[in-house]
Amino acid sequence: MADFNKKYPNVTQKLLSTANVKIKKGEKDGYKSFILHFAPAKSSGFEVCAKSSPQCREFCLNKSGHGLIVKTDGSAPLDLDGNPISMVVAARIKKTQAFFEHKSEFMDKLVNEIHNGIKLAAKQNLIPCFRLNGTSDLPFHKIRINYQGKSYRSIMHAFPQIQFYDYTKIMGSGYPKNYHLTFSKSENNQNDVIKAVARGLNVAVVFNVLKGNPLPPRYLKKRVIDGDNARGDLRFLDPKNSIVGLIAKGKAVNNFDPNGFVVQVEHEKMIAQLNREL
Repeated sequence: MADFNKKYPNVTQKLLSTANVKIKKGEKDGYKSFILHFAPAKSSGFEVCAKSSPQCREFCLNKSGHGLIVKTDGSAPLDLDGNPISMVVAARIKKTQAFFEHKSEFMDKLVNEIHNGIKLAAKQNLIPCFRLNGTSDLPFHKIRINYQGKSYRSIMHAFPQIQFYDYTKIMGSGYPKNYHLTFSKSENNQNDVIKAVARGLNVAVVFNVLKGNPLPPRYLKKRVIDGDNARGDLRFLDPKNSIVGLIAKGKAVNNFDPNGFVVQVEHEKMIAQLNREL
């Protein structure tokens, strides 16, 4: 590790993770997913989610799971506003700052980790795949990189046989063939959602369906599929022209705004259940 850090003195953290519970589900289908987590929106001092909405930022899962665990003995790291945060969130802030302040070195290390991740997956008889925008929405398909002595238009072009995938709120074009994108609905981008559907893109939509209850069968005249199924996060395996239905999680469970981030389909049932749990 010491020699590795000498090679990347300004980017000492491990960049890719395989610990995310949802992406680990994909191993049952023969895939090993690697994910890169940044500090979302502008929480690092650098904007990584140009099209994020107020409710998207409010309900972001960045502070779910291990991201919720904050030390209470006074030793917790602090965010930019001086508030105590978890070690996980602090690491993501540091990682994001390294990307913007030492981009060339960061991308070299990321390429190295992808190379090693591909070899690790092969040893485990799994197919590698990579999600670089776990909690961000950056144009990795436009960032030039060097790999094995050659320059490439992007990481996707350097590894053309490897599947990359992400969620996005940015309507773009010119994506590499091995980069699958699922458009993501928020409370203020319905026009872009309609455009994405018209272009044949899958769209992820959060519904306030009670856990265990069925999702609505259709949304915007498109079939709704279960995005929280046993397959996990492997969005590139979803059928085309689909709405990827996701159940509200974390703070979003309590969002009942009829024009909000979460599409309301079981408002009365949700209220009744929350009242019973109080």
